[in-house]
Amino acid sequence: MHGSNGYNGTLNNFALTGSTSNWVESYAMVVPTAATAYGITTSGFTANWTAPETGPVNNYKLYVATDAAFASLVSGYNPLTLASTSTSSAVTGLATNTTYYYRVQADKTSLTGQGAYSSSITVQTKTNFTWSGTGTWSETAKWSPASLPTTNANVTVSGGTLTIDQDATVSSVVINAGDAVTIAAGKTLTVNGNFTLKSDASHTASLINNGTLTVTDTTKAECYLTGNKWHVISPTAEGSSVGAFIQAAGNAIPYSLLPPYKFIQAEQR
Repeated sequence: MHGSNGYNGTLNNFALTGSTSNWVESYAMVVPTAATAYGITTSGFTANWTAPETGPVNNYKLYVATDAAFASLVSGYNPLTLASTSTSSAVTGLATNTTYYYRVQADKTSLTGQGAYSSSITVQTKTNFTWSGTGTWSETAKWSPASLPTTNANVTVSGGTLTIDQDATVSSVVINAGDAVTIAAGKTLTVNGNFTLKSDASHTASLINNGTLTVTDTTKAECYLTGNKWHVISPTAEGSSVGAFIQAAGNAIPYSLLPPYKFIQAEQR
């Protein structure tokens, strides 16, 4: 036997039963490493893991449960068998605003049983909250459902004006065209995802930030342009530039520069 330290060793008390060795192969140490889930939505997520450091893998077994002891496994994931080349898998058909757990095993088809379980990862699916009317964040009657958004909430402001009068943390925010959000002085809105201001043919969403806005992922301010028309535009937010909008990937808008404005022609696509 050749050890991992480079030295040779001797295995004692191994023999043959007839012409068959009594050596038993162990797969217990072939364990994948579960990693944090991503792509979390109201009905699913993507489970993520890395391959074992040693040992062959013929396939993986993915387990998803509603309890940390894995006594209540989710249908279709009890387990789900995946190819040996897989290091992630979409998990779908889940309940909104619910905590789930997942873990992974490596499997070698020539052996009875699998390797040990990876550690488990906890995931909470997201939930949708919609604001309608004019008022402050703390007015639960204007939220649907009628409670304050939680940290895993996707918030949509639709048909109203919202003043954020207390510190709040949510998963994402969409302000629909024609609607408005004001962050009050001394208050902080933390968005652990995307922040989007929508625009249509008649209106553009509004954000007045008198406090602090922290966005983990992407902040996007849309600007609606009618096809085959000339438009005069200005930066969509303080500190941004018109050029960044015109030259953004996927826009490719032709323009004429006449200081201090940029005149652009939107093409019908």
